[in-house]
Amino acid sequence: MSLTTKRAFIFSIDAFISFTIALSVIYSIVFFSSVPSAYYATLAQAHSLSRDTLLALSTSKCDDPSICGNFKGSTILDILVFKSSFMGPSGQRAEFVKQFIGPQIPSQYGYIFEVSDENGVWTMVYNTSDPAMATSDSHKKTKDKLSISSYLPGFSSTISPPENPYSYLSCHGVQQVTICSTPDNDYDIGEGVVKLAKLTVYT
Repeated sequence: MSLTTKRAFIFSIDAFISFTIALSVIYSIVFFSSVPSAYYATLAQAHSLSRDTLLALSTSKCDDPSICGNFKGSTILDILVFKSSFMGPSGQRAEFVKQFIGPQIPSQYGYIFEVSDENGVWTMVYNTSDPAMATSDSHKKTKDKLSISSYLPGFSSTISPPENPYSYLSCHGVQQVTICSTPDNDYDIGEGVVKLAKLTVYT
């Protein structure tokens, strides 16, 4: 074997070892960068809590007259978004939030419930970190690690007085009901209103 052949053999082994080491380093970097964060499980649970709580409220009918009032049959979410009065930190709506949302969220989490109006302005209804609202609430008071929000629309309808759809240039004839009068209609014309509910769960 010539000297040239020996040198080529040694260089080939060096290149193979270098390639193996480089490949090991790359795989190590990919492996450690793809490991989920320590907070991933907590984040996933917080997201499930906020989403499932809103879904449960939007599919649960209100049958208690002391809560629903004249809106029996509406969902709990619609009651929280539209029907209950706000009246500050200790208002009826805040109490309903504590009653319906509080038991669904474990005490190691805190939560914030907000409602947006037609202009997209958010109003905070209840926040467990607000001392004025959550004086006797056992939920978490400070946001240390993470927070995540879920959104769901609430719907309500308002009845408006109907307008006469008929516009006659002239009224002729003698009839029991005047031609120009508003026709009898047993169906009220309503207007739908949609607002957005936001539930933030934090830890």
